[in-house]
Amino acid sequence: MVFYRPGLFDDRMLLDQSWALDAIYALFTREGGVYRTLRRLGGRFTPADLDALLWHTRCLSDKDQASLLEMMQISGICFEHRRDCDQGETEYVAPDLLPEGRDSLADDLAARWDPLPGAPRETSFEYPLLSPTIARSVLSDLGSLARTSAIYWRYGLCLYDAATRAGALVEAAPNAEGYGGQVRVKTKGDDAKDLLERLVERIAQLDERSGWGGRGPAGRTFIHREVAAPPIDPAPSPVRPPAKPEVYVSYA
Repeated sequence: MVFYRPGLFDDRMLLDQSWALDAIYALFTREGGVYRTLRRLGGRFTPADLDALLWHTRCLSDKDQASLLEMMQISGICFEHRRDCDQGETEYVAPDLLPEGRDSLADDLAARWDPLPGAPRETSFEYPLLSPTIARSVLSDLGSLARTSAIYWRYGLCLYDAATRAGALVEAAPNAEGYGGQVRVKTKGDDAKDLLERLVERIAQLDERSGWGGRGPAGRTFIHREVAAPPIDPAPSPVRPPAKPEVYVSYA
């Protein structure tokens, strides 16, 4: 297999990708301490983390490591979460290494979701085979926009959009058989309908480019159009006044 895309890797053609694939997927091998360490870090890591945990022992140069990270982002294996973090480096998130399920995030999600006004709107994309590739690519695509303003769990996220003043829950959910499933999109807020349409269109374009063959709302099959993905403006969720009065007691 030959890998080439104009502008990537200094316009070089990769004739042998085995070195890259071995170095990348070693991060997700459950045997050894690398996988457990990255899971303990919540799926978040910096280039220095990967160098210290694995890549330095493989004698990969800084340029090699930068190329590997670029390949991981292109393929949706990880996305840029935060620049100039505490270590002075860029922090990345790998969807496969995030905490499973959103039960442990119930309080944080409720604080963001429950105060939003109006009734929720919901739709989904159906897939006869819901592969991890689909789930991680959708999360990486939206995560690269939302960055630190969203809440993440394995194959799901909750974000707030400043343009529509609405929030969204997007997550992959396998069916009972464990093969097929859905990518569900739920919105709530001032203009939840508009945000739902924007997210559906964005995921539909990603689906079409990747050839996943999903069926959108009402069985709609999306056709490629040479238009930019609809804008989404993720932002920290605004602080809203409580629905009921809150009483505080001072020990003084």
